[in-house]
Amino acid sequence: MSDKTGIQWTDATWNPVRGCSRVSEGCRNCYAEAVAARFSGPGLPYEGLAADGKWTGKVKLIEKHLADPLRWKKPRRIFVNSMSDLFHEGL
Repeated sequence: MSDKTGIQWTDATWNPVRGCSRVSEGCRNCYAEAVAARFSGPGLPYEGLAADGKWTGKVKLIEKHLADPLRWKKPRRIFVNSMSDLFHEGL
């Protein structure tokens, strides 16, 4: 989870899932796809999830982040899965 977000309408992001698939014309300008592509090299968080600037269609559940909300001590507005499709068919 990141409490350091530049997104003005949220206090933090929480991404227990990473990855996505292009499924419609609405995916053409996906900001998450562009960010994931930047961090898709070996050893980086989106390795294998984006290639050549596009989603690969693979998704990963990041189990260590599932319990993050249990550790939060104060209320906050959370953007859940800003970098994936929480309801992806591959989960």
